[in-house]
Amino acid sequence: MRHWLLLLLFLSISLLSLKAQHPTAIRVGAEYGFMNLSGKMSGHWEFRHPPLGYFNPDNLENEYATGEGRMHYAGLKIELPTLKSRVTLASGLRYTNVSQQVLPFSNMSHLYLYHPSARGIDIYRLDEMNESIGYVSIPLEADIILLGYYSNWQVYLKGGIQAGVKVHEKGHILFTTPGMQTHEDEVLAETGKTPNTFYSNFYGSLGLRLTLNNGMRAGAEVVMPYLFLSKPNWSFLSSDTLPGIQFTFAVPLDPSSFK
Repeated sequence: MRHWLLLLLFLSISLLSLKAQHPTAIRVGAEYGFMNLSGKMSGHWEFRHPPLGYFNPDNLENEYATGEGRMHYAGLKIELPTLKSRVTLASGLRYTNVSQQVLPFSNMSHLYLYHPSARGIDIYRLDEMNESIGYVSIPLEADIILLGYYSNWQVYLKGGIQAGVKVHEKGHILFTTPGMQTHEDEVLAETGKTPNTFYSNFYGSLGLRLTLNNGMRAGAEVVMPYLFLSKPNWSFLSSDTLPGIQFTFAVPLDPSSFK
């Protein structure tokens, strides 16, 4: 994974170095995006119905718990139009925050976690589980104009890869009985599925943007589900994502554009 980071750093520096050679072509851009996680729980968590203790090994889903998660990210980028502005290359720095939550399913009042330990099988009664993780990554992306090359309104297709590292992580289990809260670290640690230190994925989007006469750009994109290279990326849910939305804004570095 480290070679991906080195490659992205090298390409990012290369893009920045072009500023002196092409002062009128470079833009500084900002982005903000969000998407939901699929809600499918990781296989190392097992929840059962307390009275029966029934579990169907042929069913890969947890029958008595439901998960939800969201991903928010923001970043700054340097943008370089190429091929007569038909293609734009971009790289920069992005911060991503992922939050997940596991709750009782349907009419269940609590979560009943069956957890293997040195003592055998422990059963914990929980109200909820949640986790927050932050990553800093370097994206490398390119977009190409599909429609509107001679217009201020343009439809474009974007593809990219990002790689980075985890900068913070906080998992929390809320036990129904407060006295059991001392077992929180034990339960979280014994799964052996802590989030990966490295974070990387491929992504793509379809967008619509407006380019003003002074070179400023504003756009909105539909982001396709991520294709992850790193796993596991978080502890409670799988790495599957749903389509998301991203907003972008870019300003030319050349001051003469605003005269």
